[in-house]
Parts: sequence; C-alpha cells; structure tokens
Amino acid sequence: MDVVDANNFSIRFCSNRSLGVWSTPLGLPGVVGWKQRNDTGLSDITPTAFFVPNLGPHWTLGAGTSVVIPVGDGVTDSGKVSVGPALIGYYHRGPWVAGLRLVNVWSVAGDPSRKDVNRMVLRPLLRYQLNRHWFLRSDPIISIDWMHPTGDGWTVPIGGGVGYSFRLAKQPMQVSVEGYYNAVQPTFSGEKLLGDVTIRTQLQILFPK
Repeated sequence: MDVVDANNFSIRFCSNRSLGVWSTPLGLPGVVGWKQRNDTGLSDITPTAFFVPNLGPHWTLGAGTSVVIPVGDGVTDSGKVSVGPALIGYYHRGPWVAGLRLVNVWSVAGDPSRKDVNRMVLRPLLRYQLNRHWFLRSDPIISIDWMHPTGDGWTVPIGGGVGYSFRLAKQPMQVSVEGYYNAVQPTFSGEKLLGDVTIRTQLQILFPK
C-alpha cells in the first residue's frame, strides 16, 4: 500500500468584467462602459494524503484525508481549519489519463467571525500526452459550498491548458499553464465572488518509482 501526498498551493488571479452595449443608428453595436476589477493573492493550502493499493498498471484508486490550512486572503477563502475524507480514482492507458479526485471538508477551528465550512471539491482530470515532453491537460476545480445561504454556492470552471515535462539536475518535474472560464459562480447579495476567467500555473516535482 502506497501513500500519495498531494499539496495544493496557488496564487490567485481573477478578473471581473462588465460591459454595456447600445446600438448605433446604423444598427452597429457601441460600447457604453467597461468596468474591470483585478484581484491577486494567496489561496488556502490543502495537503491531502491517500493510501493507494497496487491495482496494476492501468488503475489508481485510493482513499485518505484532506486538511485545509487557512492562509488565503480572498473572499472565497474560508479563514477556518477544516478536515475531511478524500477519494481518488484514475484510469491510465497509452497517452490518456482520466479520473476524478473528491474531497469534502468540515471546519474544526479558525476565525470565529467566519461562517462554518462544509465544502466539497471535485477535480476531474483529462490528460493527453502529445510526445515525450508536451501534454494537454484539463483539471478544473469544481467546488460546492453546502453552507451557501441560497443553495447555489457552485463554482464550475471550463477549460484546460498545456504542460511540459523535463528534468532539472536529474529530478523529474513538470510545469503547466491552464485557463478556465468560470461558467457557474457563487454569488453573495447578487454580486459574483469570482472573476470570469481563472489562469492557473503549476510546478510539480515528481518522485516516480
């Protein structure tokens, strides 16, 4: 039985845009106003450990525990220490990898002025290896806030990106850049809590057997 550890730590970049449009006497669109708000900062750290039995070369299945460490300073970060169960399931054959990671956490400590946490995170993965170094990847982070006051605390991004595998001083590593359109976003008092677009970059240090 193997232990797989996955640590999530990211820098947030979001952009909210609104656009007003009117029609000219010729029927052509004209721009009335353009409003944009950018936001940068740290996201919460989420280390997760899985116990993974050896099921052969094509399947990776595991169960474990996830912890949320509240270092994030954004409106969607919790301010709470949270823990909960985690499950993973991946199928890999040839150049394809497809699967899902699921976590649900509940708050156990943290800022008493912040609301309690009951949140599920789903991370479907679809990856295609183009050649020895380059790959295509879609790894959206879908989250569900079960404590949302109106019951619509869903975040559903759509998109993907490209990555590159390499070695640095004989250490396997990979980097990727992905872009996602937040098709479904949580709201509070009628205002969106996220930007329309999320850009995610990752640097992973690999320790294959």
